Formats: sequence, C-alpha cells, structure tokens
Amino acid sequence: MEIIRRVLAVLDPAKLAGVVIAVPVVNVFGFVQQTRYLPDRRDLNRSFPGSARGSLAARLARLFVEQIVAKCGYGIDLHTGSQHRTNLPQIRADLADPETRRIAEAFAAPMMYTAAEIPGSLRAAARRRGVHLLVYEAGEPLRFDEAGIRTGVDGVLRVLAALGMWEAPEGAAPPPSFEAEDASWLRARRSGIFHHSAKLGEPVKRHQQLGYITAPWGNDTTPVKAPFEGIVIGFTSNPLVYRGDALLHVARKSSARR
Repeated sequence: MEIIRRVLAVLDPAKLAGVVIAVPVVNVFGFVQQTRYLPDRRDLNRSFPGSARGSLAARLARLFVEQIVAKCGYGIDLHTGSQHRTNLPQIRADLADPETRRIAEAFAAPMMYTAAEIPGSLRAAARRRGVHLLVYEAGEPLRFDEAGIRTGVDGVLRVLAALGMWEAPEGAAPPPSFEAEDASWLRARRSGIFHHSAKLGEPVKRHQQLGYITAPWGNDTTPVKAPFEGIVIGFTSNPLVYRGDALLHVARKSSARR
C-alpha cells in the first residue's frame, strides 16, 4: 500500500504514456481486520479467477479479474511476507517468458526467481489472460520496512520506464538481481525456541550453521544448517516453533547464471 502511495505521488498523468491502474487495497475486509482472509475465511489469493456465483472471495476475485486484470498487459503484485515471516525484497515471476524476464530485470530487486505457480493465485489467473505479471515480496506484514518500500517504489518506476511509459529515474543503475534456481524452507527438526544468526541477503555455504533450537531451559541445542550454497531470502520472526515449522528460506543461485 505504501509503495503504491509513493509511486502515485511521483507520477504525473500529463507525462505518462499509457494508463496505470493502482489498487492500494483489494481485500477491504482483511485490511480493516488486519488479516489476509475475508469474512468467509477464504484467502483471496487462492480464489482466482473467481466466480460470479461463488463465495465472497470468489466474487471479489472475479470482479478484480474483469475490472482490472482484463484491462492490463502488465502487472506488479505487491506483497509482504506472511504472518510472522520477513522477506528479502524479491521478484517471483515466470522468467522463462522473455518479456516477463525483461521487466523483472528492469525492476532490479536484490533477488528474482521462477517460483512455482500457486493454483488460485492472481499470478496464475493473470498468466492465463496473457498478462506479464511480477510478484514483489518484501518485509513482514503489519510493518513498514523502509528498505523494502524504497526498493519497491524504484522498481515500479524502472518497469514503467522499461515499458516506455515513464522517463527513466536519474541515478546510477542498480546492480543486477541475484537469480535463484530454486528456494527451500529449512524446517524445524524439533519444537522449542529458535535463535537465528543469519541476515536477509546473506550468502551462506552448504552445511553452514544459521541458528539453533533450544528448550526454554537447559543447554541442549539442535543446530539449523543450510542445505546448499545460496542466500537467505526469508525467516520466521516468531521464536516459538514446532516441529515441521518453516524457519529460514534459502535460495540457490541459478546454474545458468554462474
């Protein structure tokens, strides 16, 4: 929402080639209640393309597809991490598509990769409509992450410039994105209190210790180690974990970009 507010403060319609449709809040019910769910307990981003006769989430998804997605050739879907998770600013998109890759590279987030397409997501619905869509993830929910916001604002403006819709921002070109081949969540082998030492964007080696789990008392610890060489792109911000919980998200560098 804050990224969109700042982008709109910069854009001058008189100097814009084309049309920008900005939607700061889609799920108004969730916005008021500070949750991703609608009153019918459904997740909007698992309800696309929706249905005119379905649940509240399905009807809202259908309305969004017909009134917004159907009018666009490109899209940028702005997200934070999910509950109790923090994300490194990153782009998820279909990088096998040349035009989508081009705008992903123009966005120049610290990291980009082709994440598995989730059924019912806006990204999946947009692709079926021929829309080139980027999903931007940064920070954690219910918090303003200034670095993630600035990266998002600059990235959106760079995409508009790459599309010939807006004059390119002044300043030095950003470094190219780290392109990941895949990403994997490290999960807790036991329940307890998780202490992590890794930082977002930190390069890590295979088997490098990134933290440990301990009981609320005593010195018995279980190390948490990287499964492969890569970078840390997310972690849980809740120290209390149960066996099987996601702890740290690590991305592996694309072999095509070594």
